[in-house]
This record gives sequence, structure tokens and C-alpha cells, in this order.
Amino acid sequence: MRLATLNVWGLPWPFSREGSARMDAIGARLPALALDWMVFQEVWAEGARRCLIEAGSRAGLVHAWRNGAALGGSGLLVLSRAPFEEAHFEAYQLRGFPQRVWHGDYHAGKGFCALRFAAPGGAVTLIDTHLHAQYGDDAYDDEHPHRLAQLVQLAAAVAAIPNPVVAAGDFNMSEGRREYAVFTGLSGMRDAAAELDRRQPTTLGANPYRHERTPHDDERIDYVFTRDGDGARPRVRSIERIFDEPPAGGPAAYSDHAGLVAEIDLEPDAASRAPEPEAPAMELAARVLAAGRAAAETRRSEQRLAAGGALAFAALAVAGTRQTRLSRRRVLRAGLGAGALAALPFGLSNAALAEIAVPDEVRAFDVVQKQLAALQTRWPPRPR
Repeated sequence: MRLATLNVWGLPWPFSREGSARMDAIGARLPALALDWMVFQEVWAEGARRCLIEAGSRAGLVHAWRNGAALGGSGLLVLSRAPFEEAHFEAYQLRGFPQRVWHGDYHAGKGFCALRFAAPGGAVTLIDTHLHAQYGDDAYDDEHPHRLAQLVQLAAAVAAIPNPVVAAGDFNMSEGRREYAVFTGLSGMRDAAAELDRRQPTTLGANPYRHERTPHDDERIDYVFTRDGDGARPRVRSIERIFDEPPAGGPAAYSDHAGLVAEIDLEPDAASRAPEPEAPAMELAARVLAAGRAAAETRRSEQRLAAGGALAFAALAVAGTRQTRLSRRRVLRAGLGAGALAALPFGLSNAALAEIAVPDEVRAFDVVQKQLAALQTRWPPRPR
């Protein structure tokens, strides 16, 4: 099997640059790659999705999976040479905060798709995913528990798949972070680049599109993972970085990410089984999820206080404007009116967050904690 993955930065203008030219350049590269599978992330513009599907068909990747509308529909796109037998999409329970619209994660519909394919000797499942972005170190990143919860949810789904699994995409984590340890420890997934000692960064500081927005150090956040299944074991023969050079005579770069291409053999092995989760990963995941849930409850209390204070001020300000005669203290009256107008939306927005968004967040943490508990029930942790 020959697989490639790329985050195409396929957002509508003005949120990305040279989108149409870049999609054409990506599509033009596909035939020479001679792929069996091509998995994309951030295909959030309808024109980008249409262009890539048509280019894939010209390259022999005639089967396509996508999820609903482009914007808000996960941004995932899978092109395949062979038809898939079964397809499943699952949105992530936790996906950031709705009020942080500049991050975009909450409103993007992020999740993962799992496609099952027939293969000699049995089935193989391909997963494409895009996780919550990193906006800071763990100590300053209050969305870190959301990203870790997404990986717990993904690991729980992988655990329910008996056949071999290949997962690729933009995981938005580096190898040294806690999320990486939790995911590999819970799922039994093996990092293809680490296995072959071919670790290559996929977000590059020299990329002109990244440099235009903010300087970035080189990081490896895009991955190909494999996991054994009943009766067969994926073996990675090679993995290389691609889409990392500027297209000839075209846009400045293919994307703000580089891509990966991997060659994978599926080896029959009668003794092969899906691996069991590791106890340290379970313990770490349980601690982070509990801390994330507690932080959500604290935010709810703070937002309730902020909403109550703002609404009380708005009410007093309105009362003050009514009690002030038209002929006296007009400046004060105007100031109170402006204060009421400013305080009212602030109070209402905090009330909505406290009574709608945060309870949804707490319920989502509860769901993911149950998924983790189900893993522990299925495979009781072995002592270290």
C-alpha cells in the first residue's frame, strides 16, 4: 500500500493564500506519486474539494470519501484507488471553545473518518484525522485537555477495530508531548517515522505561508501510524516528506504544511493481535481528563458571576437613566446608557456560555471518561 497525507490549507480567501493555484499544483503532483490512498485535511473550501477530487480521479484515485459540507464538515477528504467496503465518521466530543472564533477549531467540525478496505488475507482500516491545534505550551494551553480527549476518543475507536489499522493526518502534536504518549500507549499505534528513524518536520519555518503569519520553528505534527490486527501486521517499508518544495512556476508553496508518503506492507501473521493499552497511558489520560472537567466547572462558576455582575450593572444603569431628569446631568445619563448597552451583551454572552456551552463541555468530558473506562474494563491495566 502506498499512502500520502497532506494538510492543504484549503480555506476560502482571505483566510488562505493562492488557494486555487495551490490546489491545481497539488492535483498535478498526484499522478507521479502512484498512490493507493491520498488523505487530505483542511479541505474547507468547496472549490478546493472539487479540484482535488477531479485531480485524484485523473490519477487513478477514482473513489472519494468526504463529509458533508466543506465549511464545518471536518475538512477531511480521502481519495482511493480501490473502493471502500465501509465508512464511518465520528466528530470529536471536545473541540475547543465556541467564543474563540479566531481559533476556528470549535466551528470546524473536526473528527476522524475510518474506511475499511479489502486486502489480501483480510481487511485493513484507514483513518484520516485532524486534531485541535496547539496554541501554546501545556502550562498555558487551557485547550490541551480537549486535544488529549480527542486522542482518547480516537484510541477508543481504534480499540474496537479488530483488523490492522493505518492512521494518517494532522495530529497537531509533537513526539515529546503528553498527547503522543497517551495516544500511542492507549491505541498501540506505532509511529512510522520513528520506527524507521526518519523523523522529518512537516511545518517548516522556511515555508513562506507560515512566515507571513508568524515565525514558526520546524515541527513534526503530521504522522502516519500503524497498528497490528488479527492475523496481519502492517510493516512500513519507507516514509518520506513530500510537498515541501515550491511548485515550478506556480504558487509560493503547495501548503503551509509539508506532506508525507509511506509504503506499507501488510504481512500475514497468525499470531498477530491488536495490542493492549498501557497502564501509564491510562493513568495519564485519566488525570488530564479529570483536570479538564474540573477546569470547565470552574469556568462555569466564573462565567455565572461575570454574567450576574454585568446584568446587574446593566439594570442599575437603565434605572439610573430613568431617574435622571432630562435637564440635569445629561452627560451622566448618556454614560449610564452606554454602560448599560455595553454590559448587557457581555452579561448575556457569559450567561450563554455558563448555561449552554460549559454544560455541553462537561457532558463531553463525561463521555470521553466513559470511553477510557471502557478500555480499562476491556483490558485491565497490567502492572508496570
